[in-house]
This record gives sequence, structure tokens and C-alpha cells, in this order.
Amino acid sequence: MTKFAFIEVNVGRIRQYDTATPSTLPFLVHVAKDNIQGLAFTADKEFELIYGGGGREIRKTQGPLSEVPVYAHPSTISAVKVRSVNGKDRVYFSALKNPNQSGPQYYDIYYLGSGQVPSLYTTIDPTLLTMPNPCNPAGQDWYWYSGDFVFGDNDTLYLSSGNLGDTTVGVYRMKNASANSVSGAVQRIHLTEGPVQSLCFRSPHTLYFKRNNAVWKLDLSTSPPTESLEGVIPLSDPNGYVSDLAEVGDGLPKPPWWTWITTWHNLLFLAAQWIWQTGDALQLRSLGRRASRTP
Repeated sequence: MTKFAFIEVNVGRIRQYDTATPSTLPFLVHVAKDNIQGLAFTADKEFELIYGGGGREIRKTQGPLSEVPVYAHPSTISAVKVRSVNGKDRVYFSALKNPNQSGPQYYDIYYLGSGQVPSLYTTIDPTLLTMPNPCNPAGQDWYWYSGDFVFGDNDTLYLSSGNLGDTTVGVYRMKNASANSVSGAVQRIHLTEGPVQSLCFRSPHTLYFKRNNAVWKLDLSTSPPTESLEGVIPLSDPNGYVSDLAEVGDGLPKPPWWTWITTWHNLLFLAAQWIWQTGDALQLRSLGRRASRTP
């Protein structure tokens, strides 16, 4: 089982969730001063964030309550990832090639080099990310891309159809994805129910992604790849949702008193369920007496 950090929208906080202990409440690891839409985990156990209301800035956390500016982009950033290059973290991010473009929405993937200056890594042609047309399976394929990517073992770049839901979508790979460029062709490796977002890679042969508020595992060691449910993330706000997640290895330390918090939460939840069920039983008895008096 695996630990993930995730952004809980409507709360604006980053929490950590352990799929090995799904009954334990996700605990707080960072509170940002502004909206955040994306995150990546760094080697020094901090986060690179897509930051601000317009999602045009990357900031790095400095502890649980502060962030420092890293880079500002002219348009909205779709995803941010961190990859080890020569033993050091390098930040990669995706954004629309031209926010005003018509037709296929091409995305550029950049990396931040010396002085946090962006260099173009590759441009993703969405028409290559094909999937069956749900209205006409025998007809021309659909395509969709919203900027989701992650790096894996053996210089492999993985892509997903992303935020397209209620239809069949794809997971794709590009080989020969070196630190500065990628030369491999787009290859579809998996079809599944959408959406498929927030790709995470864990060596070896394992992708994770989120579908709504659930975490799914994609085992790349089988042919074809097989997927399984890792867990459904509990949220503190019933109207909230998970906007992004990142695999965090051993993770950040859980507060020693969090088990106590979780125990009381679960007891109160069970008590609330018992009260509701008791109400149902009383109402059912009342309805039965009323029915027996009806001529």
C-alpha cells in the first residue's frame, strides 16, 4: 500500500492519506496562503505547487505554513512534476501551447533549468492520444488531453487523457524520454473508464491515478496492464473534492495524537449511524401501527 498527499478543494489544504490504513483520517501537512491546484513531492520532503487563483505560478513549500516563489508562467499551468536529474530535483510542468488556439488543444511540457528559466521539453499533439468513439465505436477515434503526465523508469514519459469523464479514456507512454527531450512515439497502453488524472509513478512498473476522489493502481508488469482500487480518500468537507495527488514514498510523520482523533471521529460516526437507524426503526413501528388502524 502507498501514501499520497492530496489537495482538498474547498478547504485549500494538503493532507496525507495512507492506503494501508484506510480507516485513519488523512492528516494535515500543509496550509497554503492562496489557492493551489497541483502538487509534486520533492526529495527534501517539500512540495512544488501550482499556486494562486489563476494557477500561473509555481511555488515551493518551506515547512507546513509557507511557500516561496519559483516561477510564473504567462498562462495557466496544468500539471507540475519533479524528476531527479543528475541527483537533483528538476521541475517540469505543462501548459497550453496557445490558450487562444482553435481546434486541437496542443500542450507544451517545459522544465526549469538554471535560474528557473523554462526550456521546452516537448509538445503533445492531442490527436495522437486516441480512444474509441463512444457514439460510434466503428467510426473515427476520439482524442483528448488536458496536460497530465509523469515520468517512469527507463526514460519513459506517461500521459493520460485526464479530466474527461463518463466515457472510455486512455493511458499512453512515450519512450526515450531523456532529461531534456523525448523522441519516442505516443503509444496507447491502457483503456479504462474516465476520468484518469494526477498520474503518479512508483518504481517498478506501477502507475497510480485518481478517478474523482478514489485512488487507483495500474500494474504495468502485466500485459495488458491491470488496474485495481487502492482506496477512496475521506474528505473533511462533504462538498469538497480531490484536485490533485502525489505519491510521497515514506511520507511525512503522522502526529502521535492522530490515532486518538481518528478513533473519536469513527466512534461519533458510528453513534450518528446508530441514531439514524434507531429513528428508522421507530418510524417503521409507527407506520406499522398506523397501517393496522386503517380500515
